[in-house]
Amino acid sequence: MPEYWQVKSEKLGLLLNSFAMHPHVEFVIMEAVLEHPDKTLAEIAYDVYEQTGPESAVSSTLQYLKRNTGKNCPSKIRGSQVTFQQMNDIVWECCSPDSSSTLSINTTYNIGEFYVTSTTYQSSKVLSNTTGKRAHLPGPAMFHCRKTAKDYRYFAHTLLEADMALECISLVGGDRDKAQSGFLLPLKGTTFLPCKRHVKDDISRKLTDLGLTTLRVDILKDIFGDDCTQEKGIVDSKSDEEYAAKVESVCLKWDDMEQKHTKKEPQFSHYFRVYVEDDLKTGMLLTVRRSAGFNNDFFYNNAQESSNFVYKTKIKETKVFEATGYSPNLKCSWVEAIKIYKELVDQKHRDLRRTVLGKGPFTLSPAFKHLELSGAQWSSLDKKLRERHLAKLDPSITKENASMVSATLELDKADNIPTSEGN
Repeated sequence: MPEYWQVKSEKLGLLLNSFAMHPHVEFVIMEAVLEHPDKTLAEIAYDVYEQTGPESAVSSTLQYLKRNTGKNCPSKIRGSQVTFQQMNDIVWECCSPDSSSTLSINTTYNIGEFYVTSTTYQSSKVLSNTTGKRAHLPGPAMFHCRKTAKDYRYFAHTLLEADMALECISLVGGDRDKAQSGFLLPLKGTTFLPCKRHVKDDISRKLTDLGLTTLRVDILKDIFGDDCTQEKGIVDSKSDEEYAAKVESVCLKWDDMEQKHTKKEPQFSHYFRVYVEDDLKTGMLLTVRRSAGFNNDFFYNNAQESSNFVYKTKIKETKVFEATGYSPNLKCSWVEAIKIYKELVDQKHRDLRRTVLGKGPFTLSPAFKHLELSGAQWSSLDKKLRERHLAKLDPSITKENASMVSATLELDKADNIPTSEGN
């Protein structure tokens, strides 16, 4: 698998570079297909030739397009951005039976004429200097034109092809998006943790649709309890049997409340049983939360959404900086979005490695604190010893990039180069 790219077509297992196209040409092809969906494949092949010249013969590009996109079917192109370090880290952090690191997944919009689905995971190696808690690091991302369960299943398959150990991811967190459920299908024994805020929003939205806004506080209290009064909700049940009994009880209560309020046949309890009950049982009960390492707390997707905000902010800064004129186009092309995401991932990787010198937005966790070195200690190591030392924190380090990382660490120390400060 390439260091950064694995781009595939609709048919799983078919590499987009089946015809050994140069990576630069692949990017040009993807951009041409996505930005000109109305053009024929032949027209796209000629456009690519005009941009790349002898790098891509028209006949080869046309054959490549027919093999990988199908006739005039650009929406089938999807790409996954993934690094070896991300794979190593996610296997280490998320794939043991007792893992408490959640792989969070979220789809963001308004970047370009496509979706970006990114992931984050919690590191046991470094802590955020801002929160003092485990740092959230960016995971693999998918760039796609459609938002179906098949697309998310494809995303999971690309990760499994990189490392089959990922099928044992213990915890995946998200916002109950129906299409995103496709991501879970290829995984084994994974517990899905719904974001509490999104569940509450879904319930509140349904209550508003039913004209039951005045009952919202009481119903949410029945479900989630009340921290101020220390009241327990049905999600605080300690067994499936207790939960089932409480659901039966509150549904009768809600039916009575709704009927008195609307003078109509109750509907909310039916919605709850069909669309919410199972998600609470499998991902939000007290026993599940404690098993996942949250104690009495719930999973929130805030870190993932914050990561998306940082990504969009970086895109805006880049587009404004590179623009000419008074009204820059803030929409990204496919290639620009990939490039900026890769830059953010690379920066976080550099931030992680700089913790060995006690620098950057992260601090080594107690279990890895012994790896911290002073500037003098670091300077005394030769390249081979530096490689071995960094590999204890990041096993993906190779001989080729260890010297690059060594130089970067020393340059940062000398010139005080700023790094990203987000979590």
